[in-house]
Amino acid sequence: MRSPQQGLLLGEWACLGIIYPAPTHGFAVARLLAPAGPLGGIWTVPRPRVYRAIADLAARDLIAPMGEEAGTRGPSRTIYDVTPVGRRLLEEWL
Repeated sequence: MRSPQQGLLLGEWACLGIIYPAPTHGFAVARLLAPAGPLGGIWTVPRPRVYRAIADLAARDLIAPMGEEAGTRGPSRTIYDVTPVGRRLLEEWL
């Protein structure tokens, strides 16, 4: 397991950057980075990799769950927000 001080993978930076402005769930992040999504046209991250990146960011305390939202066709979706450490790292990286 990498510490917060160690570099993130590009997919992790992308997910952190998407969650940074406003809390959201993994499905929304994956939709933005899908080939037909607004960011996916520039750089695509496969859905399984998005969910893995979110799990890794949470394990490193760079994002944290802050609630749930009912899914439209499936289980509830966990809403994540960037932690203060995650905000600092992203701001330094940018």
